[in-house]
Amino acid sequence: MDKVAEYWTNFVLGKNHAVPNVSLFRLFGSLIDTFKDKKILEIGFLHGADLLECKKRGANVYGIDINPIAVSKIEQKKEVKVKLSRCGVDPIPFDVSFELIYMRDTIYYLKDKEIEFFFSDATKKIDFNGLIVIQFIEKDIYVKKQHPMEEFDFNRLSNAKLEPIFEKENPIRFFSSKELIIKAEKAGLKLFATKRMLQSYDLDEERFRLDRYLVFKKK
Repeated sequence: MDKVAEYWTNFVLGKNHAVPNVSLFRLFGSLIDTFKDKKILEIGFLHGADLLECKKRGANVYGIDINPIAVSKIEQKKEVKVKLSRCGVDPIPFDVSFELIYMRDTIYYLKDKEIEFFFSDATKKIDFNGLIVIQFIEKDIYVKKQHPMEEFDFNRLSNAKLEPIFEKENPIRFFSSKELIIKAEKAGLKLFATKRMLQSYDLDEERFRLDRYLVFKKK
């Protein structure tokens, strides 16, 4: 078992109640008119908060995850179809044409060949107007502390130091948007929309994370 599979297969789910990701659903609100009866697949759902929110809004939801405990917990929910499966290695295990496939905080655990496999496989699994939404960490940065009463100085960002926020044991890797876009295009997709989000991850506003969403459609 490689490092990524070992990390996530044995990941212990906390007891804290997970909530749907606000930025993700703001993006969805700009992309789709309604969730009702839409067939939606989440890749790497873990706690399942986003998947269950899609269901709550009327979607027919599906999900895959590498963590057996995560799959077992969500399986107990009615009308939620989930399977134990590894993205980039196993084909999507549902004979369904999806209107939306999305993954958040997942793709940066995949090797290059696994990303290529995922894009190729997912392209076959979306309908003609279907969307594939990918979120990933573009950069983690450390900036000099600023007095909280001062207006935010954006010049601090140009002098920022690249410094990962996540723990050393977490096998996240960084890559550029260009790499992902090229791989998606080779699989028959085209870039449809993008979104970036910068937010602080500490109480002193010294550590910031730049997240990016890429949205693809079939060519």
